[in-house]
Amino acid sequence: MDHQLAEQNRGAELRNLRSATIPAVVIAVAAAVIMVAVSACGPTARQRSDHQVPDVSGQSAPDAMAALLNLGFVVQRQQKADPSIPPARVISTDPPAGTTAHPGSTVKIYVSSGPEQREVPDVTNLSFEDARNRLLAAGFANVQQVPKPSTPEQKDRVIATTPPASQSAPLTAAITVYVGTGPRS
Repeated sequence: MDHQLAEQNRGAELRNLRSATIPAVVIAVAAAVIMVAVSACGPTARQRSDHQVPDVSGQSAPDAMAALLNLGFVVQRQQKADPSIPPARVISTDPPAGTTAHPGSTVKIYVSSGPEQREVPDVTNLSFEDARNRLLAAGFANVQQVPKPSTPEQKDRVIATTPPASQSAPLTAAITVYVGTGPRS
């Protein structure tokens, strides 16, 4: 009988243990769900919220990239000629400053390479008017004539340019055209 009573006590203890374990597991799962919900609404959720693209125009490219990366954006850099923005400075962004974007989205920064550059055409032996027209057609708007003593054959003809022919120069650069005046008297 004692053996039978001991068996009954052990069975009751197991039933009590099972009935206590199930609510404990349910409570643990509920606590985990609540913790996930709270963390989703906490500071990390705010970090995932949309941000306005800041105005980084005029900043150095590294500073602008750091500001955008700190907001969680992916940054692409693209060079673009600009006559008024110094080289290595940001011209603009895409999407534009003030636009709302998701962290992880791409913001393209356009970085100035300075004024557009072109090769100076060879205008030697042309009249100043023809040389000027050829330089204007190449995109150089600031053409200046400077007289220079020359051989009789070079009189009224282009002797040289500064910058020299075949050299790249900014389109905003002044192109000095030296025109022969003939020998000095």
